[in-house]
Amino acid sequence: MNFAYVAVALALLVCVLGIRLLRKKRRRSRIIQQSKLHESGLTLYHASTLVRVKLPLTIQKTERRVAVLDFKGDLKASERWGLSALIDEIVLNSDCFEEVLLKVESPGGAVAEYGFVYAELERIRERAPKLQLTVCVDTVAASGGYLMSLPAHQIFAAPFAMVGSIGVVSFVPNIRKLLQQLKIEPRTYTAGNYKRTVTLTDDASEEDVAHYKQQLTLIHEQFKCALKKYRSHVDLDLVATGEAWLASSTVEKSLGLVDALRVSSDYLLELNRDRSLLFLTTSSRERGFKSWIKKRIEASIDQSQRFFLK
Repeated sequence: MNFAYVAVALALLVCVLGIRLLRKKRRRSRIIQQSKLHESGLTLYHASTLVRVKLPLTIQKTERRVAVLDFKGDLKASERWGLSALIDEIVLNSDCFEEVLLKVESPGGAVAEYGFVYAELERIRERAPKLQLTVCVDTVAASGGYLMSLPAHQIFAAPFAMVGSIGVVSFVPNIRKLLQQLKIEPRTYTAGNYKRTVTLTDDASEEDVAHYKQQLTLIHEQFKCALKKYRSHVDLDLVATGEAWLASSTVEKSLGLVDALRVSSDYLLELNRDRSLLFLTTSSRERGFKSWIKKRIEASIDQSQRFFLK
């Protein structure tokens, strides 16, 4: 009887491994097939890169190409690594393109993560200076989402899209008294005056609070420096208040946060009249219940010391 159980278990294990191997093989063949179909001559650096081509509406083929990327941001900018890989492809194949169009949808999030995405877009400006970098915002690019968009040569936005929100926020609830009511005395031991200042469980002195606010101010100043670097004509005192703006309002008031009111589909249609559109994506996104659990766990770790661009 025990032998029968072992045999069944081994058979199930073989089936599972076989299915996983078959999926990997199909995924790899799909990537190779996509790479061969478009005939664009791109040298793909990452195995997970997928390319889909939309030829121009004109009958005659053209060698003018536009790379189209899509970024949907969450609190931790989870798509940042995929975007980084696609930027590798663009930098290595910069001679194959004349423009990069990035569609951004993000309400903002953690400072370090969105600062990384900002640096990645700067990499296009620095490593491929001949390329035109355009950002299109159809719904929202606020705070961290707007920060990452700044290196673009031009920013287009739908009239009711939300942009701006140039500020920093950190929410730290304190549960010390609740723990004390439960006869739990929280204690934190540190080396270094400012190793822990404002936390979930400790009493913060006035000096600790002042230092914490100073950190927020420093991040805000860096945000404003990035804005001034790429949009020198904006009035920082007017726009860097943390307020989110309707794109139409920024144009009416000449705030300079966006360059024109336009939805991405309209701009893509115009480009596709005489240029080929190459939609670059990556197949490495995690999906399913396991991915959801992982994100929830990561989001719950050390949130008390996180700063957010909101």
